[in-house]
Amino acid sequence: MADKILLMDDNPGSLSVTAGILKFEVKNCRVVQAHNIATARAELAAEKFDLHILDGDVARLSDGKQLAEELVQQGKLVLVYSGSDANQVAGAHFLHRNEYARLPEVVKKLLGRLADI
Repeated sequence: MADKILLMDDNPGSLSVTAGILKFEVKNCRVVQAHNIATARAELAAEKFDLHILDGDVARLSDGKQLAEELVQQGKLVLVYSGSDANQVAGAHFLHRNEYARLPEVVKKLLGRLADI
């Protein structure tokens, strides 16, 4: 069965590029894109995801940070990638944007796919 990833980024270009990288690098996964919190909440209401990835700009906004905190409190797997350590969310995994090239490797580790690395 394919792992399902919810990718949230308010920048359409970044959203598309990151989704493409994940689809190419993380085999047998389905990436659902959300360009805002309302879309993310609608996707979350419709289905369950194995991993929730938020861009730091989304996590910095009050509704984005609230969503990330809710997901963490529900025991969901959350990863925030950002250029600023200030965008970290307690209980969520964090990847600094200058390590963006490691995103596929980090996602594989979080999904328990160590053999794929």
